[in-house]
Parts: sequence; structure tokens; C-alpha cells
Amino acid sequence: MEDILTIKTRPYNGESLTAFLMRTAVRNQMSYQSLLHFADIKSTRSHHLDFNPKYITNLDKLTYLLETDKTVFRLTSFSHIIELFIDENEQYSISYNDFFFNLFNRRYRRFCPLCLEEKNSYLLFWQVNNLKFCIHHGINITSKCPSCFRDQPYISPSLVQRECYSCGEKLTKFNHILQKTSIEPSKEQYELNSLWCDLQNTDLKLEYEKVKPKSKYLALLILFICSGKRELFDQSRVELLMTDLKSRLLSFYDRGQGSRPTLGQIINLVLNMNIGISDLLRIEIPTQFIESVNQYNMRSSEIPICQSPWCPSYQKDITMVRTNMNIFKWEGIIYTTVFMCSCCYVKYARKGNQKFTEVGESYLWAWDKVLPLLMKNKFEQDIAKSLNLTRYKVLKYSVYFSVKGQLDIKLTKNTPKNPIEHPIEHFKKLDATGSSLISQASQRYRWGQRVYFYYFFNPEVQLHLFDAVELETKPINKKKLVKKRITKPAVNLSKLPEKNSLLNEIRNYIQIKNELCESIFDAQLYHFFNTTRKTMLKYHPDIVDYIEEEKAKQKMSQTRSLEDERIERIKESFDLIKAHGEYPSYERIVEVSEVPKKYIITHPRVKEVFLSLRREYIAGN
Repeated sequence: MEDILTIKTRPYNGESLTAFLMRTAVRNQMSYQSLLHFADIKSTRSHHLDFNPKYITNLDKLTYLLETDKTVFRLTSFSHIIELFIDENEQYSISYNDFFFNLFNRRYRRFCPLCLEEKNSYLLFWQVNNLKFCIHHGINITSKCPSCFRDQPYISPSLVQRECYSCGEKLTKFNHILQKTSIEPSKEQYELNSLWCDLQNTDLKLEYEKVKPKSKYLALLILFICSGKRELFDQSRVELLMTDLKSRLLSFYDRGQGSRPTLGQIINLVLNMNIGISDLLRIEIPTQFIESVNQYNMRSSEIPICQSPWCPSYQKDITMVRTNMNIFKWEGIIYTTVFMCSCCYVKYARKGNQKFTEVGESYLWAWDKVLPLLMKNKFEQDIAKSLNLTRYKVLKYSVYFSVKGQLDIKLTKNTPKNPIEHPIEHFKKLDATGSSLISQASQRYRWGQRVYFYYFFNPEVQLHLFDAVELETKPINKKKLVKKRITKPAVNLSKLPEKNSLLNEIRNYIQIKNELCESIFDAQLYHFFNTTRKTMLKYHPDIVDYIEEEKAKQKMSQTRSLEDERIERIKESFDLIKAHGEYPSYERIVEVSEVPKKYIITHPRVKEVFLSLRREYIAGN
């Protein structure tokens, strides 16, 4: 067994492991597959030996046959980078490929013809896609034969002879068509080459004791650096990352779902933030930052508990319903993350970073102040006077507590003589985004206030209104539901806030919308400020111009961001399809990238990228 390899070779400086094994096999006059068999390496013609040898072998047998130790192979693969950024248990899984996604050419052997002529060695870094130039000779790194222009296979005995596998031409022959002479490699190429050398040669380790596993620590590290290394996390201050990537990294850190950090993200971070790999590995994430991210994730996923003592779900969250609208305005204060208990109809939301608090009609306050007086059979008018409330509000609380079983409905006369069975059908016919529902119900159905509130506090009605009124997404029903046209009460055009105050409120509203990545709609915005676009145009046309400018900026930003994201998906799809040896047709790209064909055709930037990639593919084949 010891005499199988009569010539004990050693890898050259920077040589890839597969290239070294091909050279060793040829020098010992045996096939590449035979060498793998004798070295107890899983039979493979792929990239795994160069990227992560652990996945297919432990190299023990190979070092025995060559009478050497594993240290000579340290720089022949990217295993050092794998060990640096990936946990031990994941290093033996095919999922390690996700960390290297799209960084390497895994199909063809790349080379510099002049380097190959000087030394019969295929370097590991030549397979890095972003390293396009040889910094020693200033020419392109290529995978094509200088004569027949065919790409060279990743594994082939002809590579050791430095010949094309197809036509036999010498790969060291310089072809001016393939190469760009007298062009100095860009500064970025030198930086990339230096960065890869630092990655490969660093002896530093990732200090991830505060957060485990490494993948979650990396997600947190990226967010920390992109936050300007602030001690407290603020999503709005995270730079260089698109909104969806921020969300996916946060989701991955919190629940292990979303976007797992990749080496490409780390490289882009190092280059864009102008920090070195050694600086990156020495960064210590403050405990305050970790805690603030945890608090942010908790707030994002937290569900409030019901605080109504009369509710069957008291101190529970099982009946909480979340609205998709993140902004809720009550008495001039803006709240976010709105929930409603579907049993007692009490709404809860946040004011800034504070805890959940009741917003809306203050039923919790009414439980302590109004209900005891109602139970003593005090007149509603006297209660209103003693508590400085309107009689209308006391009536509403009275009907509410009657419906919820806290008051005798018969004694308080809070029940209609002939209750209807399905009030929801009547409320669906009302315009939830229009004038007062009470006024509409009075005109349509001849309901008084007491009857209206009796039907208003119906579970189906409450859920319907929580969706229709709070979300403000339902279109206005313009159908004539009755023969007689119903006219809305005239709007008092003079009742508008002072201009500067109104403008500041609108700016605050738009800022929150942008931070939450929500679109600005006229119907929502003007309804939110209890006015109309027509009214605003009459009194403050310059504010309307400001709103339109902000809408245009947001639309342009959203369109550009979506295009960029879909272009990246199309590029990734091209690489995946080419790696499988398939033709990148419209249908195949649409299937892999999940970008609609119509979108590609109708968006010039996206279409041009698609056509450009396909032209490159055709020219290369």
C-alpha cells in the first residue's frame, strides 16, 4: 500500500487540492479516480475537495500515502474559511454551499495563461468569480481554450498537460482576443485579492461566545456594523442593507428563519465599510446592542394580553386580533402595532417603544369609573355631569356593559324590542370610510343611538369594522343602496389645524410610513387627518404639493428597490441554470427566479440585464 504513490508530491503555494491530486495522479501514472479510491476519498469530479474537504474525506489516508501531514494542505482549499465562519456540525453538511453561494466557478477550471506557463499549477483563488484579473500579469483569468474557445472542465488529465481537453491546444498560448493587454487591474481587484488572502491566512477566530451558533452571531454582527456600531439597535439606522434583507437577518437571528448570512455579504460589508478582516473578527458586539435587538424582536412578535376584568380572555392573548395597519391615531397621538380583543373589543397598541396600552374608548377606565355608578342606577345624565363626560359617551358605555353581561339589559332599556338576527349585513351596507356610521344608520334604518350601539357591539360587526375602519383598505361603496340619494353632511372647510403644525404632523406620518416600508395612499392620509384632498388644495395647496413629491419619491424608491432585488434573483438564476448545463430560457429563468415573465418584458432595466446575461451565455458557448 505504501508503494502505490512512488512519487511523493507536495502542493505548490496556493495550488488547489483538486489540481494537486490531478498532478499527483499523472506523475504516478494512474487515473484520478484510482487515486481518490486509494486515498479513501468519495469518488467525485466536483468542487468539494477545493471548498470543503471535510464533506467527503478526512485526508488521513492521503497524508499517509504521501508521507506528510495535514498542515501542507491548509491553503489548498477554503476549509479554513469554513472553519472560521461555520459551526462544526454544519461543516459536514451539504448546506455549507449556501454560505459560499454564487462566489465561485464550480463548473469550469479557470487559469491565467502566463502563470500556467511559468508553473504547472492551477491556483485556488482563480475559481473566485470576482477575481477577474491576474494581478501579476494584468490579464484576464479565463476558462477558455485560446484556440477553440471551449471552457475547460473542472477535472481532466489534460489540465495537467496544460492542454485543451477538446482540441489539444496549449492553454499557455496567449490569445489577444481573450486577453486584455496593457490594462492595469483596478483598485477593486487588488483589494479583493488582498481580502481573500487575509481570509485564507488569518489566525484569528470569531469571538461568538455571547451569541451561538456562529450563523446567528454573523447575522447580528452584520446588523451591528451596518448600524454604525451604535450600542442600541435602531432598524431605521441600518445602512447598506435593503429592507427585506434586514428583516430576513433579524428573523434568522430570532427564529432561525429568513436569510442565513453568506460569505458574499461579509465581503461586501468589509469592502463597503472599509474595514479589514482582522478588524471584523476583533469587533465585540456590546451586550446592550444584543439586548436591544432581542427587545426589538420581542416587540415585533409580542402579543398583548387582555386587561379587561370582565372579559373571558382576561390575562390571556388567545383572542387577540392584529391589524395590518401599523399606524393608529387617537386624540392626536400616533400609536403602532394595533391589536383588538375579539371578546371584549378593547384595542391595544404601542406608543413609541413603550408597552402595550389601551387606545380607543377607554373601556378599562369606564370599568372603574362609569360602571359602578350605572350599577347604582344613577341617571346617565347625572353620571355624565359628575365625570365631566358627554351623555353620548355614557350611553355608549351603558350599552356596552349591558351587552357584555355586566348590567341588566331590561332594567337599563338597552335592548331593542325586536332585535335583528344578523346586524353585520346592515353594517356592511354602511360606508365605513365615509361620514359618521351613526348618522348613516339613522338615515337608512331609523336606528336611535341606543339601538345602534346594541348592534354595534356584535362580534361580527366589531371584527368587520376593525378591518374596514382601522385598516382603511376597503373601497368606498358608491352603489345606490336606496332610491333616495343620501347626502353626506357638509364639511366645515375652515376647521383645519395651523399650517406649520399640520405640515409637521404630515411629515411625521410620512416618516413613519417610510420607516415601516408602507405606501402612502391619499385616502388613508387625508382621512387620518380628518380632512380631504379637495379641502387641503383649497387652503394649503403647497402641503398637497409636498405630499405628492413624497409619494413620487417613495414610488421611485420602491420601484428601484424591487427592480434591484429581482435583477439579483435573475442573476442568481442564470448561475444556477448554467451550473446545471441548461439553457437559460425565459421559462426556465421565470421558474427558478420566480420573477414573472411579463415583469421582465415590461421593465427595461430588468429586460436588458436578462438579455445581456443571455448574450454572454451564447457568446460563451
